[in-house]
Amino acid sequence: MKKANESHARIWYQVPVAQAFADLGSAPPGLSADEARQRLERYGFNELHFKGRSALVRFLIQFHHPLIYVLLAAAAMCAVLTLVTAEDMWSEVTIIMLVVVLNTILGFVQEGKAESALDALRKMMVPECRVLRDGREQVIATRELVPGDVVLLQSGDKVPADLRLIATKNLSADEAALTGESKPAGKTTEAIARPNLSPGDQRCIAFSGTFVTRGAGQGLVVATGEGTEFGRIAVLMKQTKSVPTPLQQKLATFSMFLLYAILALAAVNFVMALLFGYSAVYAFLASVALAVAAVPEMLPPLVTIVLAFAATVMARRKALIRKLPAAETLGCVTVICSDKTGTLTKNQMTVTRLHCAGKDNRVGGTGYEPSGEFTWDGQRLDAPLYELALAETLRAGHGCNDARCSRTMVLGESWATPPRRPSSWRRPRPGSTDGLPGWISSRSSRTGNTWPPSTPEKWTM
Repeated sequence: MKKANESHARIWYQVPVAQAFADLGSAPPGLSADEARQRLERYGFNELHFKGRSALVRFLIQFHHPLIYVLLAAAAMCAVLTLVTAEDMWSEVTIIMLVVVLNTILGFVQEGKAESALDALRKMMVPECRVLRDGREQVIATRELVPGDVVLLQSGDKVPADLRLIATKNLSADEAALTGESKPAGKTTEAIARPNLSPGDQRCIAFSGTFVTRGAGQGLVVATGEGTEFGRIAVLMKQTKSVPTPLQQKLATFSMFLLYAILALAAVNFVMALLFGYSAVYAFLASVALAVAAVPEMLPPLVTIVLAFAATVMARRKALIRKLPAAETLGCVTVICSDKTGTLTKNQMTVTRLHCAGKDNRVGGTGYEPSGEFTWDGQRLDAPLYELALAETLRAGHGCNDARCSRTMVLGESWATPPRRPSSWRRPRPGSTDGLPGWISSRSSRTGNTWPPSTPEKWTM
């Protein structure tokens, strides 16, 4: 199977549209079904590959803890002494092992719940996209895209792969997740001859994972999966080494200190026993018993229980904790540094003030959730739509806007813009705006426009 990132080695923003089609062996009507099937076998699915942990690995990783090592060493010493001497220390071995097993089960079960929830989310979300194949528009699963496919884009769509744009009409894309820029980037089809451009300057490329905020267009798939810009970031993330959390660092330091202190105490006890005339065997057994008794057997399960409780509380607040130590890491955050407001606001632009007819109206509410109130001069407007100037302003904004809100269920209820308009969508006529009073709806106005236009006279090729 050919790696998907081999096609990404080409600097596509420098390649003209006609040359891009020739290099990828494609054409404006798109690939044929047979060719798409062959390329899918050649390039693989359009998805990122993350190596998940099996249940066995997730179980064994629970033993990777300094205090667990100390407990296991204490249990091993007790078992050896029981076998080679007349001392019966099996009760100590049993208690220590029960504590270790209890700690392991708690961590395994809690992390397993988070893994199961994430797997369920992945199965629920099956994104689709519109492509041209055999000259006909089709809707396919995003993971089945291959280099050479022609993808159709419109406002609200998520870009399914890295695309060399071949046709645009007032196209803009929100690339905040990739570049950090809060403002949408305008897109065109013109090739750019300059070398070493950052993704934010590649105006003829639509990047996988970004969102179309305005307009429409068509793009030629040039990279899929790990060959995309986001895929390259994912590969780099997989190569990074995990850093211990503050709690893990403190526990590791405490465990080493405890280990050295116990060994030193056992050594002092052994020497003192010999000085007081006890036999070497008796002094050694007493020193080992002292060392085992000094080990805090309940500390690991207590830490695990506290972290599991924190993860449960976070889950109730719609946040999944995949690894238990991450619950403590969130609590240690004191400063958040961000250079772009779009990272914090999610680019959910909402109206907060409406100035019309000499009045400064304030609009309440947060984000896309359709709740809030209108106020003027500090007083709440009980019937804002019956204020003539305000109603006319709202009607004008509604008539030239194609945004909609719908309720989605992803880890709880939230409001978001839908992924795309239905095929039967038609811009509402200003005179029949939904939700406005009848006396406003009855006003005469021109007929609304349909989208997309029947003839692409203003499309750039």
